[in-house]
Amino acid sequence: MMIRAGLVLRRLPAQQAQVGLLGIFSQPFEQTADVTISKCETLAKEMLSCPPGPAVISKIDDISNELCRITDSLELIRNIHPSPEIMQDAIACHKRLSEFMFQLNTRLELYEALSSALSVVSPEHSTPAHLYVTPEVHRMGSLLAREFEMSGIHLSPEQKTRVQKLLSDELTLATQFTQNVGDDTYTCELPANRVDALPSNLQDLIRRTFSATAYSPDTHYTLSTDGSPYGSDSNGGRVVVKADDTTFHTIMQYVPDPVIRYHMYNGYYNVVRDNQNVLPNLLHTRSQIANLMGSSCYSKLALRLTMAQNPEKVANFLDQVRSTTNSRAKDEIALVQNVKKQIEQSKANEIYPWDVQYYHKLVQLNTRPIHSGDVNGYFSVSNTLQALNVIVTSLFGVEMVEVNSRRPRDIWHHSVLKLAFVNCSTVPSPRPLKLRTIDESEYEGIAVPSNDDFVGTCYLDLFARENKYANAAHFTVQCGRRPVHGSRQHPIVALVFNFASATSLTFQEVELLFHEFGHALHSLLSTTETQHLSGTRGALDLMETPSHLFEYMVRDTRIMQLYGRHRTTGQPIPIELCRDILSQRHMFRGLTAQSQVFMSSVDLELHSATGDTPIDSNFVRNVVHQQQAKGLVTPSNASWASRFGHFAWYASGYYSYLWSDVIASNIWGKHLQANPLERESGMKIRDELLKYGASRDPHALVAATLGGDASLDVWAKENSF
Repeated sequence: MMIRAGLVLRRLPAQQAQVGLLGIFSQPFEQTADVTISKCETLAKEMLSCPPGPAVISKIDDISNELCRITDSLELIRNIHPSPEIMQDAIACHKRLSEFMFQLNTRLELYEALSSALSVVSPEHSTPAHLYVTPEVHRMGSLLAREFEMSGIHLSPEQKTRVQKLLSDELTLATQFTQNVGDDTYTCELPANRVDALPSNLQDLIRRTFSATAYSPDTHYTLSTDGSPYGSDSNGGRVVVKADDTTFHTIMQYVPDPVIRYHMYNGYYNVVRDNQNVLPNLLHTRSQIANLMGSSCYSKLALRLTMAQNPEKVANFLDQVRSTTNSRAKDEIALVQNVKKQIEQSKANEIYPWDVQYYHKLVQLNTRPIHSGDVNGYFSVSNTLQALNVIVTSLFGVEMVEVNSRRPRDIWHHSVLKLAFVNCSTVPSPRPLKLRTIDESEYEGIAVPSNDDFVGTCYLDLFARENKYANAAHFTVQCGRRPVHGSRQHPIVALVFNFASATSLTFQEVELLFHEFGHALHSLLSTTETQHLSGTRGALDLMETPSHLFEYMVRDTRIMQLYGRHRTTGQPIPIELCRDILSQRHMFRGLTAQSQVFMSSVDLELHSATGDTPIDSNFVRNVVHQQQAKGLVTPSNASWASRFGHFAWYASGYYSYLWSDVIASNIWGKHLQANPLERESGMKIRDELLKYGASRDPHALVAATLGGDASLDVWAKENSF
């Protein structure tokens, strides 16, 4: 991997610096938006002038492609660009194009033209040639028609207006909910006398690293002992700390005093007061949308196009997972209870939510202690990328090549890496080697529509910086497509992380890199005719499968010795250390699975309220408490739901993580467990699953890959349940 620490990107005026970004923008954002809208209007006119038939359906994918490649690019830029001015320009243009997209989705004439075309075309080979469309194009057109209908296009004028207003409200509320979760100004209070009693290193951690000298009452939670299992303890003064993720997890994992953990837990969740109103309003809005669309609840509407298809099947699946993992989870909670009794000199069996992280960490460290010095130097960005190159070359016949640009107009920060993915027939080295490097002119020579050996481009934005998107994520920049008539379009994706160092990653960070890389491969290896069905644009409960498959990969000791190589000696990580790391990682997998069931069940139940159910803060609180009562951890009155950001965009789909994990475990067991680098198995996965994106029914893709349905028993065995 080429180190670019010394490369300085020349500062340009904001509009000039926008030109060239991601290889997408040939003009500044505002002019690009003008051109995009004009192109889409022209394509819409052409579509409406066509007689009902294949050309109509092709034109609507062209419209979708023009819009999505710009809005998706702006979505990335508005989240990661280091220039506040460019970020704001991206936000403004993204909003403008999103509004235009919404307006297109409400044009009755476009929907009617598409419906007329779908009524005469057919994927059957007996169809007259001028009316024949491939099964993929027919599927794409049908799905787009349903998307039109999700905007109420087929309803009466009054109902349509109502649905469109509700959809606009839903977007506003979901965005507000997300922004409230991510607000970094929240503060809360801890009892000072308790902090004073901590060891000096933890005092310093709380006081110096996280102590807040100024705060706003609107984003501050005052220490309260109401409902505390520890009684009143507020007479010794108060310490104000940031109620952010870093402070929260640090205190939850490392502070032995349960009273401090209790107050941090309550402050962290209860301080997001606005979401205690925003969430019920969001749920009520979605319920109204579902009712107008003819569904008794939102989950029935949202799950129609998923593998699960309905909330009853999801609920049954979650009950099965809970039952399957319950025995192991009970053993794990008993272990925690015993340790807690010894530490706190208590006879009580309650394990509270603020106990979980602390005692998990304590038990892990005491059972299979791993010191930072043991793993320091084995996990790095360069080693991980080299290992990933061995994996994709071995399995899929694809090589990762680093693009060394002396004119990095397409990148936005000197630390960003640009990788080209190319098909190759060479036998990979069994030992990770440095990525092959090409210059920008070579890249431009191979990244052309006529080159079938060029797969796509991936940007890696790896390191933390101010105002950057705080989570790891896969962003689609440009979907690939291979239309029967027209030029091929290669996919472009970006992976975003917040690593602190290139040379010293934690095992969890390597897992994260593998997970997001699985998403990237799904986008890059997709070879669909249409962009609308490319890569990850499909049923949510299938789309997480490749990322989970790469999680099984990262936890295999043979693969660990590929990416775990000492930075000075080059020696692979000792196998015993690999086993110790995995033992720690898997120690509480029963409780982890039950936690996933809890979050998925709350998400499902909140979106399954029928029209006669009052949806308010009490409803949310009751659903959370009912689901907590099914678990093994003592319920809390803290406003947990106010911090669960997945409510904004998953909307009854959070179960997909577990569902996809079951599918991934079956693929791993059938194809890769015996040999995780076998080409025949890799090509089976590429040819039966990855290349189709969302262009085929997800059940058919799973059946073709596995030779049948995925089995929960296989997942249970793989995860030792």
